[in-house]
Amino acid sequence: MTDRQKRRLEARKLAKKENKQISEAQLAANQANAQLSTGPSSIEGKAISAQNNFRHGLTQTESDLTFLEGESAEQYAKNLAGFQKEWNPATETEHDLVQRLATRQWLRRRAFRLQQKFIAPDGTITDQKQFALYNRYETQHERAYNKALADLMRLKSLRLREQNGFESIKRKDELHAYKIKHLQDREYRNKLLILEREARLTLAQAKLNTEHLMEVAPNLNHSEEIARQTSQS
Repeated sequence: MTDRQKRRLEARKLAKKENKQISEAQLAANQANAQLSTGPSSIEGKAISAQNNFRHGLTQTESDLTFLEGESAEQYAKNLAGFQKEWNPATETEHDLVQRLATRQWLRRRAFRLQQKFIAPDGTITDQKQFALYNRYETQHERAYNKALADLMRLKSLRLREQNGFESIKRKDELHAYKIKHLQDREYRNKLLILEREARLTLAQAKLNTEHLMEVAPNLNHSEEIARQTSQS
């Protein structure tokens, strides 16, 4: 190895050592800064921070929905009752989806209203960043609404098909029972017809026997008279 090559190798090693020292110092400084950046510690500071997170409330869900100024819990309850009346949920899952519809519709409309604050009378957008933020939230809640609607329609359709299948089986059983009863009634009527026919035949035979006896009786009396006269002579 030449002297020039040795000097280059030593220079590379020195540069790597310096870079490593700088990186370690930088890491230590970052860790120290992170310890200082822990957010607000006072009650007032935490309240302000929480209020900043709630400036639009568009990240809320069905379980923690709260209302901004100008909104009404009574109006939300009225909207929810309207959805329940329209869909008539019958299971816990359907109730959950109906509530999701009401909440996502509410948040979608809130996002739309918040966008209007950044539209000037001439139609220009005064704050592109805030307008785009609320527009994204509106799209997000619209998609969530459509998904809940699709899930609810699918569940209702499945339950209706199951119910129709059960009703079809029930109708088949009723029809079978009716056929059996009708068949039994027909057999009973046939037995009655046979008995009535036999009774008529018996009555007719008895009538014939009576008529025959009435025809034979005079001849019997005459024969008995002849026999008595013969015995006397």
